Amino acid sequence: MTIVDEIEKHKSKFLSKCTKAKLDPILRAKNALENEFIDQVVSKQISRNCQKIFEQKEQIINDITNKKIEKLLGKEFYKKFVNENPKLS
Repeated sequence: MTIVDEIEKHKSKFLSKCTKAKLDPILRAKNALENEFIDQVVSKQISRNCQKIFEQKEQIINDITNKKIEKLLGKEFYKKFVNENPKLS
């Protein structure tokens, strides 16, 4: 399972980078709101859109990771892997 652990580690790194990328526009919007460049409605909309995009991309990343693990393990061992690690799939 070392290969699977390595794949999961890379997925976690990538998701943390995506989270950081999601927060950047939110922080910029917060600063713009404080400096009165935008109003609160726009700031909330930016936050919601960033979260929505992140959730969509997170699902894509999870799907790609699961397909890769299934391809490496084969269907039989993948089912066993999913049963043993329900939080990872």
